[in-house]
Amino acid sequence: MKFVLRKPIPDLEFIEQHVDVDCLRSMRGIVTGCDGWFGTWVCAALDYMGCEYDRLDMRDSHPVSGDYCIHLAKGELGGLIDVLQKARVKYVLFTSSGAVYDMKPSPIREEKYINERLFNESELPVNIARVFTVVGGGVCQRPLAVGKYITSCLNNESIKVYDGKAVRSYLYMADLVIWLLRILFAESGNTYDVGGSTPITMFDLAQKVNDRFGGRQRIEIFKNNILTDPHPIYKPNCSKAKNTLGLEHYTDLDTALDKTIEWEKS
Repeated sequence: MKFVLRKPIPDLEFIEQHVDVDCLRSMRGIVTGCDGWFGTWVCAALDYMGCEYDRLDMRDSHPVSGDYCIHLAKGELGGLIDVLQKARVKYVLFTSSGAVYDMKPSPIREEKYINERLFNESELPVNIARVFTVVGGGVCQRPLAVGKYITSCLNNESIKVYDGKAVRSYLYMADLVIWLLRILFAESGNTYDVGGSTPITMFDLAQKVNDRFGGRQRIEIFKNNILTDPHPIYKPNCSKAKNTLGLEHYTDLDTALDKTIEWEKS
């Protein structure tokens, strides 16, 4: 199912207040992965701010032009690097994943690791954002635990938690868009962890979600070797982004959950 953003105007206004709107409006962008979860939010923000950009389908190889590229699409890069080099873009942002830190191989780890290497070996002015766990409108359409907890409560079903001791930290989606647009224009050649600041066990997260629905649902804890977590503690080190770019965690976890649940109810 394609995710459609139903104009959460306060979030878009908030994003506009924390990025260099004049810089974005003075340039033309190229964005890949526009129909994905991240892409929908990024494009909604660009549209709201009146920015000009082209939506690049990774299956196309026709020439493009632009001052910057935000690469959000999944999968192999194909000829993207060559396309961007010919376009002589001045800024490139590649959204990677915190999964590159995993000790055990996985499809997403290998994909992101290879793509990071290809970008770094190119002569493009690229920055890399390693995104960890995120929460916000549309999360219930993603294979993420917090979205499943919310969906269970909306459907009046018990909440299933696999190993409640696993630790995550969540960044609100509006904050993510701010971080990505700020990292885009930072000095090139840098890699940043991007994610939340508040660690929480999955059991405590399930309780927080359940409390917002009156605590009516039973929380079931499962331990299944087939679902062994490759990273029981999955939390970024955001000190580089905060210290060098002045970025902040603008939305605390409780507010992020409140906003997300309100969005999913609408």
